[in-house]
Amino acid sequence: MTYWKIAKIAGPIVVLVALVGAILWYRGEALQKQADLNLANAKVESLENANLAYEAEIANLREAERQNAELVEQLAATNAEIARREPRTRVEIREVGRKDPNAQDALDTPIPDAVRGVLRDRYGKPAGPDN
Repeated sequence: MTYWKIAKIAGPIVVLVALVGAILWYRGEALQKQADLNLANAKVESLENANLAYEAEIANLREAERQNAELVEQLAATNAEIARREPRTRVEIREVGRKDPNAQDALDTPIPDAVRGVLRDRYGKPAGPDN
């Protein structure tokens, strides 16, 4: 057989094999891209779920912040009321001590250091002239 006869028979076979190879390569690439796309979609879904969880936590923190702000306002109002009543209470206690010698004796009794220490530890430095 001559070269041309072999080429006539083998040529289409080589082209067919090359075409099948190209199709298989393309199919492999397409499958790889599909796998990459599926992985990317899974990552996106995971991140979206994490984002939803973070948004829920942020909402909880904002609600806690709002409640804390309300508590701060209530405490500020209570402290203002105590500060408003304190001078009048001190005057009333002095008046009771002035009118009743037994009450004055009780008022003149010093607070023991142990009690003063407990009060200082629990409530901070007490107000008053001798602390």
